Amino acid sequence: MRKNAVMIPRNQKFEECHKTIVGTTGSGKSWFAIFHDFLAPPRNFHKYSKMASIRERRIYFDTMAATSEDDYQKNLSRYAKGYPESVGLCHTVDVFIEMWDSDIKFIIFAPEGDEDTARYRAKVNQIVRLIRKHQVHQTSRTREPCYLWFDEVSNLAPKHKESQVSFCFTRGRQVGIFSTAISQQPRLVARYIYDESKYKIFFGLSREHWETLHRNLHVDPGDEIMDELWKKPFLFYIYDGYDWTKGRVVKD
Repeated sequence: MRKNAVMIPRNQKFEECHKTIVGTTGSGKSWFAIFHDFLAPPRNFHKYSKMASIRERRIYFDTMAATSEDDYQKNLSRYAKGYPESVGLCHTVDVFIEMWDSDIKFIIFAPEGDEDTARYRAKVNQIVRLIRKHQVHQTSRTREPCYLWFDEVSNLAPKHKESQVSFCFTRGRQVGIFSTAISQQPRLVARYIYDESKYKIFFGLSREHWETLHRNLHVDPGDEIMDELWKKPFLFYIYDGYDWTKGRVVKD
């Protein structure tokens, strides 16, 4: 088992694949997904780069309607200092399309106020359908990779039914779509999402959750790792089917 105290390096091998992130509330999975994955510097980017040089798209489908927009903007501006004009937050499909057609490369799409899950899910499916259509009609030379994050994926992708989200995991790679599923309920995540994810990133989970993962996916990190993850928030392990790699989210 390899151990390191830093985040897994961002490189092409780690990026151009599907991933699943699971952990209980407060374990650090959302912090990891947004501020250390979604907002990580693009490849070949430095502070003197121009926005036009960013050759990728990132879309984060959030489900936290309770999070205030002021908090979002404060964190986004803090963590995206090098490219703040390339990061945006929206709540409607029309505004999303405007952002997509502009220079905004990183978009967070969140529910409006007390918007119910069904309505938000319909919006997400509409947007993913538009992204699929866009990617399909690009040539291999002009197509930019598109990275999608689905927070609480079980609310957006029915476990036993085809959806726009399921397409992203099963056939998205063909058109340059690479997806990350995020969930605090491992038992509600569709099996195909786990199967298509090259990396499973585990934060703290209860024994019952681990039993479900072991029963359904034959994932067994051992008692030592399970206890360590449960006792230490912001600690995670990445499982690639062979090795367990340790890391920690550092909040600064």
